[in-house]
Amino acid sequence: MRTGPGPVGQAGFLSGRSMETPSLVIVDTPQLPITVRRKPRVIQGVSEDKHEALSTFGACVKVGRIARAQLILNTITNLLDRDSLLLVGAHNTFLRALLQRALAEKSQDSLRVFFAWYEDTMKRDLEIVGDATTIALLLEGSLAVKEAVLSNRYIRQWVNHWKDRGMAIKDVFAQPNLTDNQVIAVSQV
Repeated sequence: MRTGPGPVGQAGFLSGRSMETPSLVIVDTPQLPITVRRKPRVIQGVSEDKHEALSTFGACVKVGRIARAQLILNTITNLLDRDSLLLVGAHNTFLRALLQRALAEKSQDSLRVFFAWYEDTMKRDLEIVGDATTIALLLEGSLAVKEAVLSNRYIRQWVNHWKDRGMAIKDVFAQPNLTDNQVIAVSQV
């Protein structure tokens, strides 16, 4: 088998070359720029990479680690634009977790924490008014308030809050977290 240019002489060497001269020449290859992927900063055990933070947030909510989820949600809030649908969705997920905990514990104190998260954190501090899912969660929480007068006041407050924004209440009633019986109960207030 022949490789390379020129006639092949004895023992497979190229004619005209001595056996002591190597036929292989190594040429330095130019250095390619080294690209370093910036590793996201981690503050208080929470990554500043929004995809990683969202993934970890979802896992924390799923396993019931509400305090950890809140810490991660604070980071997510700093990473995303205030008008981002992803941010509203993350806050709705957190509200849902707070509501589920309150309903499971049958605790009015936990319900107050749920309402305070929307009123104090989302609405006042972050100026996130929420969407139809947010209002549906607030209505569901309002129905869980034991004192009927307070429950009705909350229901009217959230319905008016939604209507004052020029939105149709039927959009809230269409949300999957509200049962038919809950929609009827809200409609009767």
